[in-house]
Amino acid sequence: MPLQLDPNAPPYKPGQCETCRYVGVATFGGVGSYMMWEAKLSKGPPVQKRIMTGAGIAFLTLGAVRWFM
Repeated sequence: MPLQLDPNAPPYKPGQCETCRYVGVATFGGVGSYMMWEAKLSKGPPVQKRIMTGAGIAFLTLGAVRWFM
């Protein structure tokens, strides 16, 4: 049986659903926050703390970018 398309249906817009966007933002935000928290508690050298903080900021930025995509 062939696929019947409704001619009155709105055109398909490729992209992700709202739920996917919310999950992505929450994931990036959670990972970024966790990395910054662990960098603060780390007993390693200052370079390690800076790298962890930088990665945390990068993940938080990705979460903000994901919100507007």
